[in-house]
Amino acid sequence: MVSFCIGPKFFYENEDGMAPYVGFGLTGSWIHTTDGSIYLPANTNKCFAGIVGKFGVRYSFFERLVLDFFFDAFFQPVATKYGDAIAKKISI
Repeated sequence: MVSFCIGPKFFYENEDGMAPYVGFGLTGSWIHTTDGSIYLPANTNKCFAGIVGKFGVRYSFFERLVLDFFFDAFFQPVATKYGDAIAKKISI
């Protein structure tokens, strides 16, 4: 899965080098799967769009080194034509 996000971040700067922030934006992802199951297609290549929210703390060491602790939450519906294939019972 490859993801690309774009959107603003809002920082609160303080004198200790810590900068907490929140952000939101749009995200797009490309998903590639390979499956050896006889019930699903062997390869899936799909693109999906969604939204992302994030928060974190950026800490500056010296003047050029930055450490960023963050959490991202994505909402990105992923659907395939075999979306419910795993939930179905198979009788033998």
